[in-house]
Amino acid sequence: MIVYDRPYLIAETAYNHQGNVEYLKSMVAGLPKEVDAVKFHLLMDVNDYMREDHPIYNMVSEWVFSDKEWRDIFALSIQKCKDIVALCDDERSIDFVLENYPDIAGIEIHSTGLNDIKLLAKVARFSNTVILGIGGSNVDEIAFAVEFLRERGKEDILLMYGFQSYPTKLEDVGFDRLIHIREFFDLPVGYADHCSFDYRFNYYISSLPCAFGVNVIEKHFTLNKGEERIDYQSAVSIDDLVEIKSLMEVAWKAFDKGRISMTESELVYGQAGRNKKTPCYRFTKKGGEILSVDDIIFLRLPLDYPYRQRDVIAWIGKKLRQDVDARTPLYPDHFEA
Repeated sequence: MIVYDRPYLIAETAYNHQGNVEYLKSMVAGLPKEVDAVKFHLLMDVNDYMREDHPIYNMVSEWVFSDKEWRDIFALSIQKCKDIVALCDDERSIDFVLENYPDIAGIEIHSTGLNDIKLLAKVARFSNTVILGIGGSNVDEIAFAVEFLRERGKEDILLMYGFQSYPTKLEDVGFDRLIHIREFFDLPVGYADHCSFDYRFNYYISSLPCAFGVNVIEKHFTLNKGEERIDYQSAVSIDDLVEIKSLMEVAWKAFDKGRISMTESELVYGQAGRNKKTPCYRFTKKGGEILSVDDIIFLRLPLDYPYRQRDVIAWIGKKLRQDVDARTPLYPDHFEA
């Protein structure tokens, strides 16, 4: 299943292979250790995906691989110790995965099939993570698919945010919507980045979600960055994947992971006495005198001060029970009850 509690990078092959099985195998063979999973776009029955008069029907038909070819590709991925995510566009491809590879990390339904109850019913039987591509989908469409799966007992659901607009403009990314969707559905979300491959800050946009707890990142990749192939507009190189994973780790380490308590280093830095100013007597005082605010000065000291700073407010107006020296700390036993 997909991992959520650490940076998890999915390298998406998409249709960059354009029907060339050896090209796809080369893509998988070149994947570095930094990549956690490889994602394939499975389509086995074009007629279960689009009508014959669709403008790209003939082109897509040439991208279909046989069962044996997919077995070879999956075997190579397993040999490379990569998790597998299968994006299935038709019922037959889901059947293929369920029958032959029921333990892969995830099966994804593309946003184009978010309303396809036949695909959703089949994928609900999958034991690991079901990924719902939600790019270009409104809340009602997402809710329909989520509820459909939950009604059939499926709880391990990941919402994959992001869409390909060849390439996606920065102003269309909308990380704020990603966060709202996570909160609204109370489900883990991932980010599929589709910014231009040559965008100066591509690495940073891709890894930034890890800084606010979105650890599953998906990136298109290709063997020759910039070569005009399918989905090349947002496809990075294999070397780029390594750099992106490194930045994901940096962003993840800086994220506080939901805690409210301070780290040990933070506690030391904020220690009263040595670092934070400590309430001290401005003047020497005699027992029986009343403490006023003018009698107090706040100083940094070469020692720890274990009392709450807010308690000084309660001591103002209290009578001292003993003599105290100037520039020494205020302590609670200095005052009468």
